[in-house]
Amino acid sequence: MNDYWMTFRISGADEADRRSRLLGELRSASSEGSWWNETGSFVTFQSKLDIEALRDLTAGILDTDQDFALIGMFYLMKWELVGSARDTSLFQTLRYAGVF
Repeated sequence: MNDYWMTFRISGADEADRRSRLLGELRSASSEGSWWNETGSFVTFQSKLDIEALRDLTAGILDTDQDFALIGMFYLMKWELVGSARDTSLFQTLRYAGVF
């Protein structure tokens, strides 16, 4: 079981649909009772999926030209960026982030 966090920005046409699909798919991939989503654009959860599978699942939903998601693992220095984060200062603090 892996412990994850994800923050995301979804914008543009059909943003409500993509957000709903993303949260639904992540919740389906989460272990029962491990889901936290109070803030609207940040979730924590546990899943049997590895981070690469979560990255691919997320990339299949987002419009990667205008949306982004940053997926991280608690307890490990492993991150995956999906889409277009325009503020590159992110890479100062997450030097080992994999970019997809």
